Amino acid sequence: MTPLVDRVRSSGLTLRALSVSSFVAATLPAAPESWRVHSCYRRTVNIIGGRGVWVSLHPLGVPLHAYSVIVDVGADAASFLCATPGESVRISKSLIEIGDRRVAIVLEGADTWDAAIGRIGYFSRSSAAAALRELRVLARVCPGQSLFLARVLATRAVALAPGQDTDLRSLLGARLDDTLNDIVAAWQAQSADRLAAALGPAIGLGFGLTPSGDDFVTGFVAAAHCFAGTDVLPGEGLIDDLVAAMRPLIRSTTLPSYFMLKAALEGFYPEPLRGLVGSLASGDPARMRFCIDRLSDLGATSGRDMLAGVLFGFEVALGREECPALEENDEARIH
Repeated sequence: MTPLVDRVRSSGLTLRALSVSSFVAATLPAAPESWRVHSCYRRTVNIIGGRGVWVSLHPLGVPLHAYSVIVDVGADAASFLCATPGESVRISKSLIEIGDRRVAIVLEGADTWDAAIGRIGYFSRSSAAAALRELRVLARVCPGQSLFLARVLATRAVALAPGQDTDLRSLLGARLDDTLNDIVAAWQAQSADRLAAALGPAIGLGFGLTPSGDDFVTGFVAAAHCFAGTDVLPGEGLIDDLVAAMRPLIRSTTLPSYFMLKAALEGFYPEPLRGLVGSLASGDPARMRFCIDRLSDLGATSGRDMLAGVLFGFEVALGREECPALEENDEARIH
C-alpha cells in the first residue's frame, strides 16, 4: 500500500487542484450539489452530475481536455484517489469531496485552462493548401495505426490490433468508405442537415471508450469550426447549422464519448488537438510535427483518429479534387 492510499483510506486527504478547464469552471454549481463517481481508471476519475454534466479528475501528465481538473497528488498517481464507481460526491465551484469527505479537492486558486478553440479568421486557401500538403506528409509517417487515418489517406494496409476480428474490421472499413463519400457529397451541396446525416453513422463506430468514429468527428468539427468565416470556409452559417443539427445525434455512443462530442460542438477540444490546429495556422512544419506526435499519443488510437478528422475536414473544405498533390521531395520524406 502506498503512502497516499494509506492516508486516503485511514484519515482522509485534502488536495489542491492545479488546473481547471474553462469549460468545467463555467458549469460547476455555485452551491454544493450531490454527484457520483461514474468510472475510475489508473489516472482518471470521472464524475457525473444530475444535470447531465461531467468532470474528469487527473494527476499531472494527463493531456488537458474540456472536462479536466488536474489534481496535485505528487508521485502517487498510480493509486489515484482510490475512488470507486457509484461513490458519492459533493461538488461546487470551490470544492470537490469524494465519499464521506474521504478526499477533498480544493479548486480555489487553481489555474484556469482555456479549452476553447477560437475561429482563426485569417486563414487563406493558399496557406490552407500548404498546411494540408504538409499535414498529409506527416500523417503518412504518423506512428501507430488508425483505420480512419488509413482510409482518409487511401492506404488499405492497416494492421489489426490483437484480438480484433478481420471480418469486423473489413465491415467497419466498408461502412467508413460510404460515410466519407456521403460527407463529401453533403459538403458540396452546402447542406447542414445532409452533412449531419452523413456524419451520423460515424458516431459510435469502432472500438474503445471513445469509439474511433467519435474521435474522427471531433477532429472534423474542430477543423470546420476553426476556419469558418475564412477564405477556406467562407460560410459561418453552415457550421452553426451543422452544430445544431448534430446535437440530437451524439447520444448514440458511450457516455464519456457523448460528453467529448458535446464539448466539441461547443468549440472545446483536447489540448493536443487544439495545439495541432494552432500549428496548422502557423504553417511551421517543425511545430506541426511536434503537435502531431503529441496528438498521436492520445489514447490507443484516439489521437490518430482525430488527426484523420482534421485532415479530411481540410480536404473536404478545399475540395478533394483541388487538394495539392505531393511533390517529389514529399514522397522522399515519406519513404
